[in-house]
Amino acid sequence: MSVCITVPMKKKLYAVVLACIMLSACATDERAVSSSKLEPKIGLILPIESSQCARDILDASRMAADDFNAQNPGLKFDIVPFDISKVSVLEAVGRLTDEGVRVFCAGFDAQIISQHNMLSGMRGVFFNFMMAYPPATLQGKNSTRIFFNGAQEADLLSGELEKIHARGGLGNVAILAEDTPQYKSLSDYISFAVSTSQRKVFRDYFSPGESRFDIFARYIIPFGADAIIYVGAGPEFEALRRDMLSASYKNTIARMRGMEVYPKPVKGVVCPFSAFESGILTAEGREFAQAFKGRYLRPASAFAAYGYDSAMLLMKAIKASGFDVSKIRRQFTEKSYDGACGSIRFDSSADSTTPLVIR
Repeated sequence: MSVCITVPMKKKLYAVVLACIMLSACATDERAVSSSKLEPKIGLILPIESSQCARDILDASRMAADDFNAQNPGLKFDIVPFDISKVSVLEAVGRLTDEGVRVFCAGFDAQIISQHNMLSGMRGVFFNFMMAYPPATLQGKNSTRIFFNGAQEADLLSGELEKIHARGGLGNVAILAEDTPQYKSLSDYISFAVSTSQRKVFRDYFSPGESRFDIFARYIIPFGADAIIYVGAGPEFEALRRDMLSASYKNTIARMRGMEVYPKPVKGVVCPFSAFESGILTAEGREFAQAFKGRYLRPASAFAAYGYDSAMLLMKAIKASGFDVSKIRRQFTEKSYDGACGSIRFDSSADSTTPLVIR
């Protein structure tokens, strides 16, 4: 009897087999891993087809590789992109490792959130997570994070709300979060940041792509919220703002920045912005912005700046480690760098913070 395996079945089998390989890799002897030199390749795992932010990161990463190679004669790093708009992260990792890739930039995709612990626990590979999810690097032995920090955003946003309502004191707060693990986690941070014994916090969740928020208004306005905080990918924010204004809400509307769309300054809306977006540029940032616009004929976004820094710092770390994957993480712990997106500081868990401002 013959068995026909369809394409979807093959993909599922590929993912299961790769997961088994990953789990076995976690148990391997790290000394054996470090004995083989890394190839000069960085895999870029992002939803490239479906996200302009991802395309900005790809373009800037390629520019960083060209700059690094020009500064280091004899080295030739390649950026190897993999589009996960329609493919699983596990399949992307499997295919790229087949091509000799062992260092990856991956992120702001829902799949990464659920699998980052397993990915960063693999021996013989190293991940840079490009996502706002705060505890991304706490448990992973082979990872760093060069991106926005959601906990930092929460602290900044809560402080700004306190200043806005300083005269009467900030009263009740409503938090509306996208019903996904990443944004639920970020809503936990903002809830912790704004909670006090004198204040009530109302929390609710909406589905990705939600376009009607009038039902939320029916609960929030009687609740007496002095501030409504949106925590999501970005596309739903305008619908939220529209429906709250239509319901005669007159207090503060705030948002944590989204990963899928650029946050734009909106009158009456409180939002954290990166220093790069706000024009607070390092010398590296000014040089990068000018070069990116000259090369791609469009202004560099904050995502492009983070993409450039991610690729550049990873290449520097690989070189400094002697192309030894087990020594890459130490190039980030308790270190600081001036990059295109600003001054990046890494803590003992290789997690980063960068300057953010309110606009």
